[in-house]
Amino acid sequence: MSDYWSELAAEDPGDEPFGRPARIGAGSVESDDGAGAGEPEVSAEGGTSDPTGTVVVWTDADLRVVRVRVRGAWRDAALPPIGARVAYACRQATATLAFAAGAGGSFASPGAPTARRDLADLLAHPIRPETVAELAERTGEIREAAQALNRRTDVVATRIEHEPARGQSSNRKVSVSLNARMRPAQVSIDPEWARGVQAQRLVSSIEEALARAYAGWQPPRVIPGERDQLAAELGDLHRQTLAVVLGPPGEIATDR
Repeated sequence: MSDYWSELAAEDPGDEPFGRPARIGAGSVESDDGAGAGEPEVSAEGGTSDPTGTVVVWTDADLRVVRVRVRGAWRDAALPPIGARVAYACRQATATLAFAAGAGGSFASPGAPTARRDLADLLAHPIRPETVAELAERTGEIREAAQALNRRTDVVATRIEHEPARGQSSNRKVSVSLNARMRPAQVSIDPEWARGVQAQRLVSSIEEALARAYAGWQPPRVIPGERDQLAAELGDLHRQTLAVVLGPPGEIATDR
């Protein structure tokens, strides 16, 4: 199996400079300490925070970030940019998406071979002796082709095709991009605007940009390489052979 899933994982930027994320428990926090102070307190229960504790996000059942709040000294100039903090909290809240596809791949693969026959369908049809011989012959051919691939240096590898989904707030102050795993890869916020805006306006713009990005996200298209194509065909032959083994007595037809 090719390592293209590892390439997907590399899309997520490192967050080590921030340290560890904070998981927020029950309680409430002030939503702002500068312009807009006096706004209602915001419950942070169940959210995921960036390490500075100034950004908290919540996700829905599909791990889409649907709610964002800022708190405390979120304007502190000594802290990382607000966009970086939001992005960090979003990635931590959606961390399990980084392993959703796994090495086996759960993404839709429109380019993958589709000639797989259901085992029940195979068992429902008599299999002739010449069919058994053909299965054995084709299996041998595929194994020889696999050995030939191992001797080549120009094997076409499996690859993915994906355009990052991007969303922008209506005021054009916030933009969000999602990677192939539907995780926020980047959150850009106009720094000058953020310094003077009220917390409520800031978070509504972030949430709007996120919602628009999610609305435009499409799963990546997997283009199988030569090895994966052979593996898929070999798996199909194994299922057909299994149908012969599991078929009830008398299922192998001898007449023409």
